[in-house]
Amino acid sequence: MSENTRCWLVGNHANSVAGKIQNGTHVNYRLNASLEDCNGSISFSPNEKEENLPYLTDALQGALEKRMSQEASVVLVGDISERLMEAAIRAGISCKKAVEVFVLYPVGMVALDVRKEMAEVILTLKKAEIPTFLVRNPSLFFSFFEPNDAPFVRGNWTEEQREVVEYLCGQNEVEQDN
Repeated sequence: MSENTRCWLVGNHANSVAGKIQNGTHVNYRLNASLEDCNGSISFSPNEKEENLPYLTDALQGALEKRMSQEASVVLVGDISERLMEAAIRAGISCKKAVEVFVLYPVGMVALDVRKEMAEVILTLKKAEIPTFLVRNPSLFFSFFEPNDAPFVRGNWTEEQREVVEYLCGQNEVEQDN
């Protein structure tokens, strides 16, 4: 993996779990006070000016593609039950900047409500051959995470790490210890 690869923590779930532990780009979306217009603002860090746009997948994807095109490559970390993460994945595939995706296990009942949509996104990642991993325990994951897939793909991880991260799809030949 290139040293120019940036880690993007996308959405509320990723940012709340990672907290201040992880460096990287913290991508978030905040709805305006008036929910009727379904508008809000996207930010890529607390120091940058927020960009106003509607909370629609196409609009979010466009803004994320614009930002990703400035990066060499991107590792995405987030909950695919969040629209912002789905848009980030689609943007990463579209502009060919996403090199791997770490999917945080959705919280609560939302996981049951969006199973079909999540399966569709994972199938899209599989077709694009982007290494994709399921993070079952985000708090432990962020205690050892570095945007480097080598230990995950080659199976060189500790017993604790195996309970936290699971390979889903994306590479033709994956060597894993059973």
